Amino acid sequence: GGISGSVRDAEGVGLIGASVIIKGTTTGAAVDVDGNFVLPQARPGDILVVSLIGAPYFLYILLRSKG
Repeated sequence: GGISGSVRDAEGVGLIGASVIIKGTTTGAAVDVDGNFVLPQARPGDILVVSLIGAPYFLYILLRSKG
């Protein structure tokens, strides 16, 4: 299980300081300096909440697990 990915703006720049949390839990990961994250606890069907101070948050549904 788990997921890895990146959080980027419209120009493709990694959003340093963003966080990715499994909705309804306190389980999450910080985005690194390149905009990447790893969340090994995520499972198919989990909703991921991506947030950045000063920006709206977005919901992403995990459709496939890391293989």
